[in-house]
Amino acid sequence: MTSPRALTLEDVVGFKRVTDAQISPDGDVVAFVMGDQFTADTKLPRPNVWIVSCAGGEPTQLTNGPRSDTTPRWSPDGRTLAFLSDREQDGQRQICLLPINGGEAMQITRIEGNVPTPRGLSPTAWSPDGKTIAFLMTDPETEEEKRRKREKDDAIEFERYPKYTRLYLVDVETKEVSCVSPDGLQVWEFCWAPSGREVAVVASDLPFEQSWYSCRLAKFSVAGGTTLTLHHGKRQVSSPAWSPDGTLIAFLSSSWSDRGLVAGGIFVMPADGGEVRELGAGDASSTSWLQWSDDSQRLLAVAHERGGTGTAEIEVASGACKSLWHGEATFAEPNWLQFSRDNAGSIAVVREDTETPRDIWLAGRSPAGIEWKRLTRLHPQADDLRLAPMETIHWKGTDGWDMQGLLIRATGGPSQGRRPMVTVVHGGPTSAQTYGYYASHGWFQLLADQGVTVFLPNPRGSTGWGLEFAGSNIGDMGARTGRTFREV
Repeated sequence: MTSPRALTLEDVVGFKRVTDAQISPDGDVVAFVMGDQFTADTKLPRPNVWIVSCAGGEPTQLTNGPRSDTTPRWSPDGRTLAFLSDREQDGQRQICLLPINGGEAMQITRIEGNVPTPRGLSPTAWSPDGKTIAFLMTDPETEEEKRRKREKDDAIEFERYPKYTRLYLVDVETKEVSCVSPDGLQVWEFCWAPSGREVAVVASDLPFEQSWYSCRLAKFSVAGGTTLTLHHGKRQVSSPAWSPDGTLIAFLSSSWSDRGLVAGGIFVMPADGGEVRELGAGDASSTSWLQWSDDSQRLLAVAHERGGTGTAEIEVASGACKSLWHGEATFAEPNWLQFSRDNAGSIAVVREDTETPRDIWLAGRSPAGIEWKRLTRLHPQADDLRLAPMETIHWKGTDGWDMQGLLIRATGGPSQGRRPMVTVVHGGPTSAQTYGYYASHGWFQLLADQGVTVFLPNPRGSTGWGLEFAGSNIGDMGARTGRTFREV
């Protein structure tokens, strides 16, 4: 066995980007996406869809598209996997279907427009009966824009050509595509009603980026009709989830700094409109993903919690929160925690920590909470690397608030004297520097090996330290500036 060696830039780009673990409804297998984390001669990176058995064994590559295959989504019966692919035209994603028991992938759309995938927010979803797939698509270029591009007229006229993102349906059998969202409505996110006749959406009247900051929760029928606003508060909303019994809609809300980074508080409201109620208002966590139990009595959530990652079960009626697991690890993207759930309640995640790169993990319920099982070992080269250790730092901030951050101590460079330190400041209150395997992305570990210590502080509220959602962002600003703020 060779001695561990220093990390190189080639090592960093050699790690694969692993995302989007989707467990099958019967809990037998997990589909996921793995590929390069860079682009070369294509508009998008080159990932493919893979699959691994929950019983163990080596993963198998399912798709072999020449460019980008992403976003696997299981049909309700678990027989078919839908995914996005630009195999036909570079950069133009289309929806494809793959029979899980064998057969070739079949493209079922011929669309022109961008299917947006910001920070893991899902742009596609099967209808409850499995007959159609809903998807988001942003308006394509106008003929005038195409003409100007051909003539190399590269002047950019800000907001001259508004591009709405609309909700479409594709019929799985006939391949017929239809737009179902009302005209003049920007749809940022959506979820199906269990009846399959309605959708709940995060929407705004204008499609510009700043329009998201005044978004609202609404719903409309996929058969046509007007939009009914359900909730429009002072803060953004995200991640709507309709209860299986059709009576409630859960969502997340906070004041976020960037679209797609949506950790916040959990709220529920009647699906027909009415009072909005916050669950677990005093809970010291910042939820980023949730799913309903089959009986509509509980919500399973994953959150930034005490600097790490936590999973919990929340009773909807009482708001009581039961912690299932907490650890110094992170799921999927560094700032976007998510999971998928099978019919029996097990969850699949892409998990990493400071010593282990991204792999597919399965979490099953146990009397103690959650029992973990590692399904893959996708990066054996990690065993050969020598990495700088990471440690957690706690200190008191303004007004005695508990603060938290991560420190990667320099291992390379001169052995004598004081070493330089880089402090990586990020915005807040949403997002956090998490317990990730930083040798596989970014430059933090590379700097440490060159003799530079790296400090990763987290803003107040971003990691769920004593966070009260009702005033989280006001308090966060006060903590960082030493001033007093009030909400207006």
